Order: sequence, then structure tokens, then C-alpha cells
Amino acid sequence: MTISSGGWTCYFIMGMSFGASTVFIPQIRKEANSDDAISESTASWIPAIMVYSGLPWTCILPIFMKYIGRKYTFMFVSVSNLISFIVFYFSVTVNQIIISQVINGINTGSHFTVSVMIITEYTSPKHRGFFLTVKSATLFWGILMSNAIGTFFHWRNIGLAGIICSAYGLLIAIVLPESPFWLATKQRFERAADTHRWMMGFGKQAETDLEKLINYQKNLNLEAQQNKFSLKGYIIGYLKIISKRQFYKPLVLCLIVHSLYIFSGKVVFSVYAIDIISKITAGHHISPYTAMLVLDGVTVLSKQGIFPNKTFPTQEQTFQPTINKTTTRLLRVTDAFSIIRFS
Repeated sequence: MTISSGGWTCYFIMGMSFGASTVFIPQIRKEANSDDAISESTASWIPAIMVYSGLPWTCILPIFMKYIGRKYTFMFVSVSNLISFIVFYFSVTVNQIIISQVINGINTGSHFTVSVMIITEYTSPKHRGFFLTVKSATLFWGILMSNAIGTFFHWRNIGLAGIICSAYGLLIAIVLPESPFWLATKQRFERAADTHRWMMGFGKQAETDLEKLINYQKNLNLEAQQNKFSLKGYIIGYLKIISKRQFYKPLVLCLIVHSLYIFSGKVVFSVYAIDIISKITAGHHISPYTAMLVLDGVTVLSKQGIFPNKTFPTQEQTFQPTINKTTTRLLRVTDAFSIIRFS
């Protein structure tokens, strides 16, 4: 759980960054006694720039994870988080705040890459589903924390809280061992076994998972040495894989669910909560900040509401390190394209 908390911290920090603009924009305008302190155009760019700057990192971070490992990639993300909030805390101009958000885009990219890997590869299959669910809830805890700080205190305190969280994430990254899955791909089987036993223990199921992992990587390396590389063959294999139901059906379902979340207006409301609530409650004795915090609390509770009385499957019923043929081919194609691109 301690290791997983490092991954949760990245999601918590992303939530804080995402919710910060909701409260610091009104504060800065109030301090300057003018809405021109942050124009409407700039106000829309501040939360958006974090997402746009994170797009290239969704491609860069997986390359880092492949060649330098999960540990040092996660350490790089943690350092970037610390720098981002230090810049945010000491910002005196809007441009400096935007720079901090651009740097925080690295953490946004890790949201879909290294943070998920840390939680999945460093936890046992028995508890993996629970930890991944906590990951999703942590994002909204971050939004609630940021909005609460901005409601009752000066907006710079968001940066101070972010520095503390980033320092904790960096501490976890420093003490974190390298992933046994990555070590096995580099044929460091003895160290992979030691790390796996340190994290998962010496139980019968853990030893079985370790044996399957090592045998799979040995067979994969043997096949890679025997087969000659063919670009045309890999492209054809890639097209066959993405046309299979096992690939596109889960992808389409994920896109539909995510689209429901986006088009429901939740993302827009998280950024413009004060403006929207102020217009809705005009003429009523209701504080927009209070309403915002209540709605944030409802969101957090709805996420946490799935935890009670949750029955988790046993290890025999959960995902094991054995990988089916379709996934194996997809991994080979991905590795082939990365070799072509960076050779």
C-alpha cells in the first residue's frame, strides 16, 4: 500500500492542479480589483494548457519506462511535480503560473502511463482492483482539497500543499525498487526474483506468479532471437491484432464510458464551478464556494461508495502474469516500432 500511495499521489496532485484554477483566478482578480488581471481567454488557457502539454509525455514516458525502467521514470515525474509547485508557489505573474501548469503536464502524461504501471506492477493481483479504484477516487480528493484551500485560505497555500505531496511522492520514488517485470524483460532474472519476493512475499501463489513471469520472458527472448525482423510482417500482424474483437471491443467500451463523463459537463464544471454556480444562484442567499465544496464532497463520496462490502476475487480468479497470444504479438509490434523509431 505504501508503494501504491506513490502512484496515488500523482493522481492527487493532478486533481489539485486541475481544481486550483477554479479558486485562484477569482482571488487574483479580486486582489487586482479588476477582471482584466486574468482575461477570459487566459482563464480558459490556464487549465487547458496542463492537458495539452501532457499529450507528448504520454508518448515520451513509455519510452523512458522501456529503456530506463519504472523507478527512474517515476522519480523524474516526482521531481517535475516538485518543480511545478515551487514555481506555482512563488509565482507573481500569470505567465509564471502558466509555466508551472506546463511543467505539470508531465504529471498529466504520467496519469495514463507510469502512475498506472506503478500501481499494477507493484501490487499483488488480490488487491490490484482495489488500489486502481482508489486511484480514480484520489483525483477527486485532490480537486476537493484544492478548492477547500482556495475557499478558506490564500491560493498560494495550494502550492505549499502540492510541494509537500510532491516531496512525499519523490521519497517513495527514491526507496522504490525497480519493477520485477522490467528486470525480467532485461533478463536480470535473479534481481527480478529478489524484488518480486520483497514485494509479494514467499507465498505459494507469489512463487507461482514469479515462475510464470520468468518462464514467459525466457521464451519470449528465445523466440525473438530465432525470428528475423520484418517490417511488413509486423505491420500486417499489428493490423490483424487491432481488428480483433479482443482489442477493439474493450477500447470502444472505454471510449463510450469516458465520453459519457466528458459530455456530461463534469470536466467543464470542475473548472468553471464558481462562475456557473454564481449564475444559477443569483438572487439567492447561497455562497457559490459552499455549493462548490458540497458538490465536490458528493463526487468524492460517490467514488468511495463502491468500497464498502466489496468482495474481491481470490488470486486464482485474478489476472496472472501469463499473457495470451494476441497480447504477445501486440507487445512485439510495439517494441519493433520503438526500435525502428529510435535506432
